[in-house]
Amino acid sequence: MPSWSIVSAAPSPCLREAIIGDYVAWVERFDVSIVRRETPSLLVPCVIPFGAVYSLRDAHERTAEIRGSLIAGPYDCWVDVRMPTVSVALQVNFSLLGARRLLGCPMHEITNAIIDLPAVLGPEGRQLVEDLGSAPDWPTRFALLDAALVRRWMSSPRIPAAMRWAWTQLGLPAGCASTDAADPLAGELSRARPVLEVAQSLGWSNKKFAALVQDATGFTPRRLLSVHRVERATHALRARPETSLSTVAAAVGYADHAHLTRDVVAFTGMTPSRYKTLAGTELMGLPLPGE
Repeated sequence: MPSWSIVSAAPSPCLREAIIGDYVAWVERFDVSIVRRETPSLLVPCVIPFGAVYSLRDAHERTAEIRGSLIAGPYDCWVDVRMPTVSVALQVNFSLLGARRLLGCPMHEITNAIIDLPAVLGPEGRQLVEDLGSAPDWPTRFALLDAALVRRWMSSPRIPAAMRWAWTQLGLPAGCASTDAADPLAGELSRARPVLEVAQSLGWSNKKFAALVQDATGFTPRRLLSVHRVERATHALRARPETSLSTVAAAVGYADHAHLTRDVVAFTGMTPSRYKTLAGTELMGLPLPGE
């Protein structure tokens, strides 16, 4: 029978804008290999597996195999992750703006890409992965990871004030947090200002404003808002499966439930009803055919 255990730890307070939720470590065992479908969101997951190999395939048939560590850049399409039968790993989820500051590279350079942690952080990242692998227990690993991220956060340039202001004006989650941290049907988008208006308030052209947003988040302003909207929709489908599609559509800014359905299919590869069915399972995964 499948089994799993999870251990977590809170990051240091100074990382509250950079990290969504806690550090999480898990041990999972399955009778067969399964595939988990990850859908677009306003976070950048970093996963460090210990001995396990993960195979990934996205909506565009791009594939990757992860052995040591991975950072999933900002994605605007679904990604299937093939899980090994035994999985031991540690994960931290960065906010988009937090990832920009911690990783120190323009986010559009890693959009829709899976990269190795040392490829971004260099020798510092390589040493961190090695130290985590040789640590004797989860508390030690959490402490090592937290200390490394605090050092990098404190020594890295801040996100430009204009981008932080624009983030809030566009109606994105407060504190750079993920949509999952909020009520899925709360009204962030109703308070959003139009992209053109935000750019004009800064005294910038659309082109200059788009370049700022792409550097910080990996997406154009309109694509960023589309990802946010569909993330809110899928969060609502998970958290409130009894709510009608029309109600969800209206709450997250769609003209009607048909528009919501088109976006959910485009971003997740599933209809809303299929998404709700999978999201209601404990594993949100499917056995691989023939295994």
